Amino acid sequence: MEIRKFYTFFYLLVVTPFIWVTPAQAISWNPLKWFDGEDDDEDVVVVATPEEQAAAKEMFDRAVAYQFEGREGRAADLYEEITEDYPFTDVVPEAMFNWAGIYAETNRFKKAFTLLQSIILVQPQYEGFDNVIAEQFEIATRIMEGEREKLFGTIPIFRYYTRAIQYFQVIARNAPYSEYAPLSLMNIAILGRDLEKEVIAVDALDQLINFYPDHELAPEAYFLLAEVFSSLIDGPNYDQGSTREAISYYEDFLILFPDSPRVPEAEQGLAAVEEVFAQSKFLMGDYYLRHIRNETAALTLYNETITVAPNSETAKRAQERIDRIRARAIAPVIGVEGS
Repeated sequence: MEIRKFYTFFYLLVVTPFIWVTPAQAISWNPLKWFDGEDDDEDVVVVATPEEQAAAKEMFDRAVAYQFEGREGRAADLYEEITEDYPFTDVVPEAMFNWAGIYAETNRFKKAFTLLQSIILVQPQYEGFDNVIAEQFEIATRIMEGEREKLFGTIPIFRYYTRAIQYFQVIARNAPYSEYAPLSLMNIAILGRDLEKEVIAVDALDQLINFYPDHELAPEAYFLLAEVFSSLIDGPNYDQGSTREAISYYEDFLILFPDSPRVPEAEQGLAAVEEVFAQSKFLMGDYYLRHIRNETAALTLYNETITVAPNSETAKRAQERIDRIRARAIAPVIGVEGS
């Protein structure tokens, strides 16, 4: 345990109740930076005395009793006192966990989540680790579902969906390969899509399918990737990078998950993006034919139009162009033979 970091955290915890930060957050408010800035100093192990253990345990039991009676304010004061006066005793992680629960009950999400994250940072071997992750996930989910942060636990102040994204990102890093990691990544993707933060959504879905390819959410991840890229398509006159990505993920989905109930939607989506891609090829063919006067290049592009979407209206138009070009090429030869 790093003494300097531990005491700095609790100093900030007590002295700055309205600006809730850990040392890492003092650098940036981004929770992802809780994983950065680790010291290279050798860890110092400090063991509490039996007297400190006994005093902390007695205080902890009183706090639990207060909490059970519904006197959360008094309980919170005792939990804070334990962490300040007996930081190296065994009951500190549980005290911090209960304290976070009190904050969560009154929608003081930022304080609750920060306390839970502090347990992970300073007590990574805490036997209740899974419960900490579960509580973090619950807080992030509540924010995602629209619950407001409350000032002093009473005054609703805002909805902060971006913070839910940040918290889910932290959870995915806290507990990789746990049941909460793929769920967190999917929630990030849903929020990213809804908030029009497509880069965040794509990154989360990409992590999900690469790190958890056998998870039950993998089919939905492929489908959502195709949908997100489809939403980025500006039309046949623009760059087709997103169109190609959408086609790729729709095709992967249909190949990998042929029994999914979403197959009809995927087939419809694939047809739509293929039509856009075919139109882009067709327009390029027209450009080469009419402006560059390069019939060879135009023929190549018209043929690609048909290959991309053979049953589309655009493919029919491309075939008409091909027939017309070929007819012009044959006509002079017929004229010579007939003269």
